[in-house]
Amino acid sequence: MTGNPRLSVLVPVFNEVATVRTLLERVRAVRYPKEIIVVDDCSKDGTRAVLEEFQRTTPDTPENRLVLVIAGEEPG
Repeated sequence: MTGNPRLSVLVPVFNEVATVRTLLERVRAVRYPKEIIVVDDCSKDGTRAVLEEFQRTTPDTPENRLVLVIAGEEPG
């Protein structure tokens, strides 16, 4: 294995519009290089919009990388 180690944090969400932003901010605050993989399982309450807005307004850094996976869509 080469390069710096990176922790993968898997975050499954379903109808978490009220909490998902705070959750992501707390995970990002942990001082360790990581990728945060959020899997939205067909939320109907606006969670997806919050996730997409968070990804747009919170750029990846060397310490934090956000990956969104929306159920029923091909990963891109």
